[in-house]
Amino acid sequence: MRTATSRKRFAVKFAIVPLAALALAGLTACEDNDLPSKQAPTDAASAGKDAPQDDKDTKGAKDDKNDKSTGKPDASGKPTGKADPAAKPASSAKLSDTLLNAQEIPAGYSSGAVNTDPDEEERSEASDERCQPLVNGSMDKRAIGQAEVDFEKDGAEGKELVSVGLVSRPEADLKSIFDEYVAALKVCSSFEATQGTETLQYRVTGVQTGKYGPNSVVFKLEVTDGTVSSYGHAVLAYRGSTGISVGAISTEGLPAVPDTFARGQIQKVEEMHN
Repeated sequence: MRTATSRKRFAVKFAIVPLAALALAGLTACEDNDLPSKQAPTDAASAGKDAPQDDKDTKGAKDDKNDKSTGKPDASGKPTGKADPAAKPASSAKLSDTLLNAQEIPAGYSSGAVNTDPDEEERSEASDERCQPLVNGSMDKRAIGQAEVDFEKDGAEGKELVSVGLVSRPEADLKSIFDEYVAALKVCSSFEATQGTETLQYRVTGVQTGKYGPNSVVFKLEVTDGTVSSYGHAVLAYRGSTGISVGAISTEGLPAVPDTFARGQIQKVEEMHN
């Protein structure tokens, strides 16, 4: 059974790796002594008023001609950022091979084991039905392929990590899931969610679309029970039939956006599809 702190960490992870959560029917939970990758809360505080958002970040994506997440040509003139919508969704084995590895991440992080079979989590109920995708989504939907890995920050064991998840489904399904999630982010600045006898408060801020090319969103998340809080800074995107979620999770304050992880993982997915 998870402690209150590990439940909050799990709730943050569950919310910021939503493409996996929505399409995989849940993320793996862990005990408080396990890697922080499977951790987080499940609760919240008020109901949905418009969350801060900034769609101007699409400009940033357009300005970077060499960024493979933008779909523009690189220096060689080869198109990037485009995936074949008719391509068969990747298997879990293929997604595992496409995840960032220990040689591709910034110094100061250690890689955990790749997980291709996340456990299902008990359903949570949001205080505002518009916010339900942020705590559960479509829990009964299953992915064709799935893989996730956690990178724990050295010296911050159990306190800070970056969680990366990939999921494969037909592109039309991913688009529907992604659009539903982004719509919820934009109206759910704060809300509550109850799981069993526990109620947690969620606060969503800094919603930005387009920063990592088309079909991408960045946001910040805080989850608390009024005493202990966990924080997340997430990048979500999809390319073709592959959903990508990269989230920094901390119990000691809001972590920085995991930019290097996000750009590296998006590029690897685009290369897989090209």
